[in-house]
Amino acid sequence: MKVLQQQKELHTFYYGDPPNKVSHADLLCKGLSEYSSLYKEVTYQTIKDGEQIDIDGLKLCPELILDYTIPYYAEVNIVSSDMKSTNWSGKITFANPKTLLSWARQAAQDFRRADA
Repeated sequence: MKVLQQQKELHTFYYGDPPNKVSHADLLCKGLSEYSSLYKEVTYQTIKDGEQIDIDGLKLCPELILDYTIPYYAEVNIVSSDMKSTNWSGKITFANPKTLLSWARQAAQDFRRADA
């Protein structure tokens, strides 16, 4: 398989190809399928139309959170549009190893600053 074909297959796996292939980015954000072990079921309160209501949802496991002051709820704080980026031509690109490494370095730097 050539490099361009590999990139196309990876893009299809990650972002899906509706209606035949499901997006793994969406599954991750919704906590479905093999990504369900990353979340725990919780009930949280929110305000809707001026009334406080209880919502059953999924919250990211505490061991995966760097900032404990922010609760990360599936499809509220974690959405698939955050995982997508666009290049200069406006095409959607997926996270590559270099991008993931730079995000990890930035998160570690932010964590060290917050811990100091």
